Amino acid sequence: MMDMIYKHLVDYRNRSDKPSADIENLKTTITVKRQCTLTKNIDQGWVKEKSVDNKRKVLANISNAKFQNEKSKCERLAEKRKKILKSVKTVDLLCAIRNATLPLSEKTSELPVEINEGEVLTKNIKNFEDLDEQQKWNSFAVPMYAKAIFENLKQREAAFPLNFYIHRQLDIGAGERTVVVDWIAEVQESFALTHETLYLAVKILDHYLCNHLCLRKELQLLGITSVLIAAKFVECFAPRVDDLVHVCAGEYPRQSLIEMERKILQGLEFNINIPIAYSFLRRYGQCAKVDLVTLTLARYICERTLQEMEFLVVRASHLAASSLLLAMKMKGLGGWTPLLTCYTGYEEIELLPLVKKLNILISKRPHETLRTVYNKYSDSTFLKVAQIPPLDPSEFSDS
Repeated sequence: MMDMIYKHLVDYRNRSDKPSADIENLKTTITVKRQCTLTKNIDQGWVKEKSVDNKRKVLANISNAKFQNEKSKCERLAEKRKKILKSVKTVDLLCAIRNATLPLSEKTSELPVEINEGEVLTKNIKNFEDLDEQQKWNSFAVPMYAKAIFENLKQREAAFPLNFYIHRQLDIGAGERTVVVDWIAEVQESFALTHETLYLAVKILDHYLCNHLCLRKELQLLGITSVLIAAKFVECFAPRVDDLVHVCAGEYPRQSLIEMERKILQGLEFNINIPIAYSFLRRYGQCAKVDLVTLTLARYICERTLQEMEFLVVRASHLAASSLLLAMKMKGLGGWTPLLTCYTGYEEIELLPLVKKLNILISKRPHETLRTVYNKYSDSTFLKVAQIPPLDPSEFSDS
């Protein structure tokens, strides 16, 4: 009996040893295979990474070649542009454009024989410091075309005359216009629109009313639509129509504003590039090299005129020059200089009558309900220039 038990134990031990050996062998085989697979994967990954690196290098070389090609092309264009600028003077710019667009038989080698204000102004500027040359680093100032742009604006003023139209309106008077202009100034400040938008909106309003009748109940709609058109023309991002409808306190539906926009544009024949005083004022301030306080004061004086019918017929350039002259006198910076006479086209003696009227205007405090412009320029944001005292009338006694 004991022998049989012993035999079974020996057999059992022998059987258990064999599976252990097989397991050990299997583990060894799996480990070896695993190592081979891992080595293979590492080798493939290295080859793949190397391939990607090669592709990146090729793409980088192609991009570098393109960049060098574009760079050399830009350099060639820059050299060509320099040669053109050396050969074509600023005075002959219009002639060069005209010659490039006319047939060969109609080309001319000089400017037209007629003498206009722009040509005389350009020739006179040659004798003074070239202010635009100092701005050549500023591409937004377009120094190459600045003179031509403002000469064109001065000539366009004659195409946009205004008169005292209010007596032809049957349902509105000067008081209603003053209220809506003050409200437009408030809208401009609320939406943080540029001053160019404000001036252009008022110009659009006046030019429309000059030739078209308007009911009193539609005057606010006309004003807010003028703001919309001006913002589309001036701003990078114009306000949404729904927002403008909202500021009218729901008086007009959205479709009414769109229909009014169509009426205004058709009434003005889509000609809304109207010269405004603010553009000239910024240009003249640059010529005078005045400080920020003086320039802001001139802006305040000029902006106060928007509500007044008295200044409706004054040209924008004339108003801008007179506002700057009054601001310079109020700050004790002296009178008009030959450089300013050259760039503006106005002598000081021509500006003094309007300067006196402007001085009287800012001497009067506006009505409590029409203080948008005054309050704006009384704030520290605008250096509180509205609180600067005007000139004493006796200072104009000799003029």
